[in-house]
Amino acid sequence: MEIPVWRHNLGGPDLQVGREMDFFAFLEPTGPVVAVEGPSLVGLEDDADVRVIGTNGGTGRGPGPVHTLTVVESGPLRLVIPGSYTPATIECLGKLWDLGTRAGPGACHGVIRGIIWHKEVLETTEVRKGVYSSEGVGYYEDAPVSSTGTIGAAAFGAFELIVELLNPSQPR
Repeated sequence: MEIPVWRHNLGGPDLQVGREMDFFAFLEPTGPVVAVEGPSLVGLEDDADVRVIGTNGGTGRGPGPVHTLTVVESGPLRLVIPGSYTPATIECLGKLWDLGTRAGPGACHGVIRGIIWHKEVLETTEVRKGVYSSEGVGYYEDAPVSSTGTIGAAAFGAFELIVELLNPSQPR
């Protein structure tokens, strides 16, 4: 299965179509997180959202501004969602963000099948007379690229990586 995994402007020569990668997935919810019954499922929705039905893997403390995270496991996809949930099976919907590409326990594994660069949409406001501040409010659709080396380091935005999930037991 191929899913979109978003990554803030942290590219690098390791991100190329056809390369394998390990990543830690964070689901930014765009819908409610609910208790359900039934088998595991990973499906694509509109606007690059992913719908996941999976097993509750437990709750723990998170780094930074998200203090509590719950682990959800569905086939080869393991992700964290903000908040604490107790149901045995959880359904959630949202954008998957890569918290970092490194190997380790809890990492997902896949092959990059596509890379799409999305330039950030900025909104500039005047904080006080003569002082302006810009804040990201979304992303433009942009062209596919084969390597992150084609994007300038000073550009603001996000990569949408199309990743074919592989089971951890599959050979690398």
